[in-house]
Amino acid sequence: MKNYFLHKMLIFALLTTSMAGQLGLVCDWASFRGDSIGTAWLEFYTKLNRENFRFAFDSTANAFVGTLGVKIIITDSLGEKIDSIAYIAPIKLAPNEPITRSFRILNIHTISLPVGTYTITTTAKDYLSEIEDTFTTQAVLRNFWDKQYAVSDIMLAASAEKTTVKDQFERFGKRMLPNPSAIFDLNSPAIYYYVEFYIPKGEAKYGLNTKLLADGKVYKNFGTLWQKGSDYIIYINGFPIAGIADGEYELAISLVDSAGNELAKSSKKIWIAKLPTDEKIIPNEATLQRMQNILSFLLSPKQMSEFKNLDPAGKVRFWYNFWAKNDSNPETPENEFMQEFIARWDYANAAFAQGSKTPGWKTDRGRIYIVYGPPDNVERHTFSSGTNNWEVWYYFDKNYYFIFADILGIGNMKLVDSNAPGEVHDRDWRNKIKGYHIQPPPKERGY
Repeated sequence: MKNYFLHKMLIFALLTTSMAGQLGLVCDWASFRGDSIGTAWLEFYTKLNRENFRFAFDSTANAFVGTLGVKIIITDSLGEKIDSIAYIAPIKLAPNEPITRSFRILNIHTISLPVGTYTITTTAKDYLSEIEDTFTTQAVLRNFWDKQYAVSDIMLAASAEKTTVKDQFERFGKRMLPNPSAIFDLNSPAIYYYVEFYIPKGEAKYGLNTKLLADGKVYKNFGTLWQKGSDYIIYINGFPIAGIADGEYELAISLVDSAGNELAKSSKKIWIAKLPTDEKIIPNEATLQRMQNILSFLLSPKQMSEFKNLDPAGKVRFWYNFWAKNDSNPETPENEFMQEFIARWDYANAAFAQGSKTPGWKTDRGRIYIVYGPPDNVERHTFSSGTNNWEVWYYFDKNYYFIFADILGIGNMKLVDSNAPGEVHDRDWRNKIKGYHIQPPPKERGY
């Protein structure tokens, strides 16, 4: 099964290499309900590889600068020109930034059009090298007004971080960088998506269901989120690719009623390519560092030293060999151990980060969550009577407890006591937080 997926991925990698031109131009699109009956909003996404452009030093700007030109022409089914976009923009490198560093040039263009079928031809030009790339695709803009229930097209994104910046990448407080290639690798280790559901207003509940299909069969069901009817629903979500076999999939997002019956559906082809197909597909430094941080919880000091001394390609091989050797069920296409561990990692980073300086995995609660998994019960004690916050995590199967306290009253929860082997054990932890929380003595409480 796993070899089958890898075989399909290698074939696809060869195809996409020939599709993208010398500037790496790749385009995609999605459509959403328009502002009036019979219209739709077309979103058109473009990606270029900055490292493929030529740069010259500009003494005035004291930087290396290139020049990009883009022309987009939209024609209808009769070949008539309907709309066009054209612009020329500088590409400026930051001081001391290598010209060859891998970097995606992304853009989103939004146009209101009557529903129908259109051909979109995009030409990108590097004005210094005179190299041009052309990409042609067909867009079918559906009429989302003529049905009681409908699901928009799916926008694929490589990231969805919180933002307050209002630009073309902002989606309801999320900065979503599009992924027009639909290929997700080690440099984009999670699949994010944006979709809209159009439903009648009312008290009825509707389910938003996401599945990953392989060869038409359900590979993974991500469950159903239930919402009340409110004309339309904005849905932003995502999932990590860790533990999912490389290959071609269909991302299927459905609207279902309270009985689970499918009312409307939208789908999108995606490809997962975590395994490099040649030496050119090597993750960037940030991704390699993330791999090292994750492995630091699992490797012995000797193994970690071995990993650190490898070149980037060697680190990738080490990464995949480690997970393959520890696959709890090699007969399945998923690596369950890898998937569960990285899911813990992602949750810890999201839930326990302390501002922008300390990522969740570096905090005490984050470390315990990653190593031991989610606790069976959490007992929280909030600030009162001059005592700072503290909480207890219980793991019933191991009979472990972990006590975290905000010792300095600044929101930094530190591990102060535990009965787990190798963890801090301090019966005097209560005296190290400000004040004294009136509770039964430790002996009676069991910790």
